[in-house]
Amino acid sequence: MAIRGGSCRSKPSVQYASDQTRIDLNHALDLVAETGAAAYEPSIREELGWLDHDESEWRAALQLYDKMGASGQVERLQAELGQR
Repeated sequence: MAIRGGSCRSKPSVQYASDQTRIDLNHALDLVAETGAAAYEPSIREELGWLDHDESEWRAALQLYDKMGASGQVERLQAELGQR
């Protein structure tokens, strides 16, 4: 963020990086669907949640981690979300 004259605004390069990251993560979800590599989906959804502050993505990640039996990931993410 750049602070100029008392206001905050995103730098274009930061916005571009966020946009490109979102595109890449959505492409990764497409690849998961195409290849059946479901083990990657929860972490991709978690990263989308962090990028967009999207609770629905975090809930989806938690459900997928739980379905996979990844209780450590469930506990970690719940703790991280509780701290924000």
